[in-house]
Amino acid sequence: MKTKYKTTSLVIVIALILYLLIKYLLLQHNTLLYSYFDLFFYCFSFLIVVKTYGIPRNKNYLTRISTRYIIILLLFYILIIYLLGCFVGFLNNVYRNDLFGIINNIWPLVTLILFREFIRFSIANQSKINKQPFIILTVSYIAIDIFNSYIISDLNSFYLIFNFLCLSILPSIARHLLLSYMTYNISINISIIYSLVLEIGPIIVPIVPNLGNYLNAILYIFVPFITYLIIKKIVLYKEKASLKTRKYFVKLVSIPLVFFLIIIVSLVSGVFKYKMIAIATDSMNPIYYRGDAIIYEKSTDIKEGDILVYEYNNRVITHRVINIIEEYNRLLYQTKGDNNNTIDLNLVREENVLGKVRFIVKYVGYPTVLLSEIF
Repeated sequence: MKTKYKTTSLVIVIALILYLLIKYLLLQHNTLLYSYFDLFFYCFSFLIVVKTYGIPRNKNYLTRISTRYIIILLLFYILIIYLLGCFVGFLNNVYRNDLFGIINNIWPLVTLILFREFIRFSIANQSKINKQPFIILTVSYIAIDIFNSYIISDLNSFYLIFNFLCLSILPSIARHLLLSYMTYNISINISIIYSLVLEIGPIIVPIVPNLGNYLNAILYIFVPFITYLIIKKIVLYKEKASLKTRKYFVKLVSIPLVFFLIIIVSLVSGVFKYKMIAIATDSMNPIYYRGDAIIYEKSTDIKEGDILVYEYNNRVITHRVINIIEEYNRLLYQTKGDNNNTIDLNLVREENVLGKVRFIVKYVGYPTVLLSEIF
């Protein structure tokens, strides 16, 4: 029996060494092979694991309740980062957002995650008596993550080294320790869900919160830690009955949370007809004040008297339309802030119009205004 565990551990170490050597020495100058090597590596490892150990059964009465809690936690996480985005702003996603681009971006990563987590689950099932192979596998996953980050990082200063520690090393350790803990104690299901949401999500959304390195570093470590505490508490429950009483609470919380999350993300991202922004000046007093938020409609049906939302010099301005001028078969809008003494000097072109104000939400935008002034 001990020989079996030693052999498995040795194979994992050899596989890790081969991975590092091949990727570092042979593939750095071949972009295509380099990009898909991880997928090939995990696919080949997956086939070996299936051939050696077969497909383990995934039965654990804690799986269903754990899955619900993980989904709720991830929804809270998404809600929090998008609410933070209301304060610190958003960035356009660097990935392609058309259907073909999304599919092309996510299929290799989804496949890799499935292979990786199945290997983790299979080794976990083979390590119930002796955890050595599973520990070595977890360390190997961490080493691969850190290595891949290292070879694309610039570490020429202490600041960059510190960023590498906070944004690559520590998050990788936290993530893989958590995934291994969940897989070993419960099942592969929650590890896959957790990985898919956090690794695929940032690729498919049109905008991402501009949280910066500091907030991202905190979240990359804080979220796995909170998840671990929740899963650990679930694992400690031995009676099914005690868990069963909580499923009603899960349903009660999840339904309004999902609904609220959809509303917030839709308004902030502007995916649909309406979008919300914070007001940073008092130019439209007394209609609304600095620190309020307005929800505007993406509309081209602009009339005199409407409060126009438009871009000028990379700023979003909301002033009232006082005159519409037609010139060379295009419309120009003359605007003025209700609290300003003079008319705006520049006419607003049609292509700069974002929409018109429909609703006003008092005080909601004040944190955004304060943070924008600080940072």
